Amino acid sequence: MKTITKEKARTEAKTEKCWQVILHNCYCHFFEEVVHQLTKALGCSIDTAEEYTFAAERIGFVSVFHGTKSKCENVANILGETGLNVEVVQ
Repeated sequence: MKTITKEKARTEAKTEKCWQVILHNCYCHFFEEVVHQLTKALGCSIDTAEEYTFAAERIGFVSVFHGTKSKCENVANILGETGLNVEVVQ
């Protein structure tokens, strides 16, 4: 049986949670479509979704979610249902 120290366990847990979902501005969706899909994927308010959408338009991309790889992949899949350009990165 392999023994793991508390410090190593904390480091592994921290590393597992440092994934994020990046939404890119692809110029092919209406503002309202992006807002709707963000509220669906993130469970956030319309105001928050609008802030993310404005940021993506201004900068070209925005980080919309942080968490474990599997949670990020779930969020990215929901956002991608309508063809939004997203990626999951660490």
